[in-house]
Amino acid sequence: MSTCPCPLCKTLPLKAPRSSRAGRLIIRTHTRHLLATYRATKRWFATVDRQARRGLARLAAGHVPLGKAGPSYTAVHIADWLVDWDATEAGARKYIGPHQVKVYGEAFGQAALLAKLKTPWNLQNRKAIEWSRRYVTPHMRDLVAETRLGIQRLITDGLERGLSVPQVAREMRRLESFSMNPGQARALGNYRTKLGAVQDRIGAALAESGGNAAEAGRLMRGKVPKAWIGQVRDGRFDVDGRVAKEAGRKARYRAEMIARTETSRAVSEGTLEGYAEAGVQMVRWEAAADACEVCAGWDGTVMTLAEGEGMIPEHSNCRCTWVPEEPAEAAVTPSEAAAEEEAEEEFVPGGFHQIQLFLRE
Repeated sequence: MSTCPCPLCKTLPLKAPRSSRAGRLIIRTHTRHLLATYRATKRWFATVDRQARRGLARLAAGHVPLGKAGPSYTAVHIADWLVDWDATEAGARKYIGPHQVKVYGEAFGQAALLAKLKTPWNLQNRKAIEWSRRYVTPHMRDLVAETRLGIQRLITDGLERGLSVPQVAREMRRLESFSMNPGQARALGNYRTKLGAVQDRIGAALAESGGNAAEAGRLMRGKVPKAWIGQVRDGRFDVDGRVAKEAGRKARYRAEMIARTETSRAVSEGTLEGYAEAGVQMVRWEAAADACEVCAGWDGTVMTLAEGEGMIPEHSNCRCTWVPEEPAEAAVTPSEAAAEEEAEEEFVPGGFHQIQLFLRE
């Protein structure tokens, strides 16, 4: 089975493709920068959470964004008031953007080298900045929009359960993180509902059994952990605490998903641009060794550079790569091997400070 953590790759059968030397060199760029991008995403999430907590504290204390409580309260209004979303977008560019550009530049240089073209650092800088203008800023807006919709969904869930705005604020403040997408926020609401239903069923079983935990367990037919029955009986079953921890897990998974997907996207786009600079006409899709069935089905497909643009990543956590399509893979000469070792060093061009300044504009 696949070792990829995404739900798609976990459920589909695996056809293990054979990786080429070029594919292994490209995928190293992805692996080398993945952890740094994940940490940068977590730092960005932390800034969003700090802003949201400050706003929630004001809501819980009775401060209202629209003058007075009433029907005009909506999740959209409250979410827009909680966080300075323009500052949040600037934070995404500050924390995630430089890593994206750095990965793109290194993938560009590696791909050009594989196509037998030695590229100067200033060309890699220029191409990375051009790509960032087309992609980084617009896509950071998409990530911010997803986060805003996730917070709206959390607020909507509380209001639909009949809570007042201060009660929603106090409940949300217990969450470990608010940086979820709408689907995760909806799933968190469903998780809370299920926990509440389980608590009610256990309470009914305990009432029927006269408070006997063992008898209540038999009435529940073993459908819940025994520890939960004791916790409900003793009043220690903390629904809010369990939901808070689940929110933290979902935020960490989203950070990992963003890091994997965005790193893969930067590697893919940088690779194609490097091939184009070197005059490569056709590229071949090479799936990762632990690819899911969808990506394994694309393995070996030959496309033009224009056809391949935007194809990878195929899904979240995708690690497929493009390799130049050649009649045969020539033997590696000692000079080429030495050049590849030099290219595998971390991409830190002299103009990287210029890239960071651009991203902060």
